[in-house]
Amino acid sequence: MAEWDKNDLVTLIEKMVGRHPDLESLIELQRVSMGGQSTPINSELIIRQIDNAMPDYDYDYSYDSYVSESTIYDILRMGDQYAAADDWTNAITIYSSVAQRICSNYESYYDEEGEIVGLIDTAGEGLGICLANATDAKLREQILRSMFDIWKWDTKMGGYGAADSIPEPLFEYSNPEEKAMVAQWVRDNMPSSAPNRIGDWALRHYGGFLLRLEADTLDDESFIEACRQTKRHGELIERLLSLKRVEEAVTHSEWVKQIAQIRSQYNNLPAMQDEFNKAGLE
Repeated sequence: MAEWDKNDLVTLIEKMVGRHPDLESLIELQRVSMGGQSTPINSELIIRQIDNAMPDYDYDYSYDSYVSESTIYDILRMGDQYAAADDWTNAITIYSSVAQRICSNYESYYDEEGEIVGLIDTAGEGLGICLANATDAKLREQILRSMFDIWKWDTKMGGYGAADSIPEPLFEYSNPEEKAMVAQWVRDNMPSSAPNRIGDWALRHYGGFLLRLEADTLDDESFIEACRQTKRHGELIERLLSLKRVEEAVTHSEWVKQIAQIRSQYNNLPAMQDEFNKAGLE
């Protein structure tokens, strides 16, 4: 094709689009990506391409999942190209649009092997690179919000692995003011109760995230209270011991052991389980 003239290539592309209309938005997205930093990407182009590539599953195998995932990876690679050119605005638009759209529609996709979760994680990895390099405050807040939304979605789903690439760059490259902002998002979205085992895990997961975000700002009593509220028993006992509050540490440790034993004994009794849930016991 390198020897073809422009008119022949245009004719071929028109025929391809005629047979596969979903290619039109990909071509338009590629055209924009060749326009340089001055051409901002319309997120609707990305969303349209994702929707074309990832139809609702609806319990049939009528679409080629490999082709669908390859199409999304092609879009993510465009984000990599923008990042390599220091065009953080467009890179962020691509990474965040891919993650947001897939997360919002995930339950309608077929993802038995976890490839689609991998797409979200790849988008999160790209956002981490953006956070390490972008300097504009508004852009950085947009990056952090997208990263937190991925982490929140993955926590809600029980920890699929979509947010594996989120914590480390977020903790490493965010400044104290940004950490405080994300910590407030964590507090605003933290589960108010833990009605089941998944809820218990989510509450502890939120707690661990919060403790890392506020590691440099929480005083001892605030740290201990955060541990109690989010059932981070290990960190609580460790802090109590470091403060020479041995009696409290031992008492709490024994309480945790007793609760674990009782829960194990009565775990199969629905009525007893309900009582534990109402009491907020782990």
